[in-house]
Formats: sequence, C-alpha cells, structure tokens
Amino acid sequence: MRYPREIPREDMSEAQKRCVLRLAGHLVDGPSPQHAVLRTQLAAATISTIRLTGAGMYADFRVPSDIPSIGSCDLQSGQVAIHAAELDVPAGALLWVRNGSLAFLEVYTHGNRVWPDEPHITALTDVVPLEIPERLANER
Repeated sequence: MRYPREIPREDMSEAQKRCVLRLAGHLVDGPSPQHAVLRTQLAAATISTIRLTGAGMYADFRVPSDIPSIGSCDLQSGQVAIHAAELDVPAGALLWVRNGSLAFLEVYTHGNRVWPDEPHITALTDVVPLEIPERLANER
C-alpha cells in the first residue's frame, strides 16, 4: 500500500465511519457542559475525509454551522489505547478542537505494523476524555 492515502466520504466504508465515531465518542464522554456540547457536535457531524498515513490516520469532521461551539478555543487531548487484531501493540488516539468545534480525530501507532484500513478493535482501554481547561470549564 502507498501512503498517505485519502478516503473521501463517498468512498468510506460503514466500518470506517463506525470506528471513527466510536473512538471520538469515548474522547467526548466527559462530565462538563463543554463535553455535552461536543457530543452534540459529534452527533451532527459528518466525517468528510479519512487520511491513512501508515502510522495511523486522521479523520476530519464537518460540524454544521448552526450547532453551538464551546467558544473560540483550540484544544487537543484525550487518550485511548486501541487494541486491534492487526497491530502488535496498542495504538492511541486524541481529539482536536479548532475554534470551539470538533476538527479531527488523530490515531497513531507505535508498533511495527501499519494502521489497517478497517481495524478489528478488540478492546479500548485507558480512556481519558478530552481535557477541558479550567478557564473554559468555569464558563457557562
């Protein structure tokens, strides 16, 4: 396989979409009001592109403009250990927010095997949702 490879929405499999939404869902599953807004964004978002890099992937979100944001902040955090049958060690993932809206999910590997087009995830462990900075958490 050649990398990087871009998969537009119309060529994504349902399994690829489910994988991205499952991972992102864990990363927005925090207790704050901002997490609730991000869950609303995720429910309304479309995955516009998946870019496979060999060492992982990036999945870009398109959030409708009428969905509330969490302010004008840029954030990137969260973590989840992804155990997949095709990998020799767990992969990781984190979520990026730009200007208060979901921007993309990043998946990265540390092992010797490439991130598969359609991973067979056996477990998700060590999940830590996106961190909401105190300055945002105190905003209502």
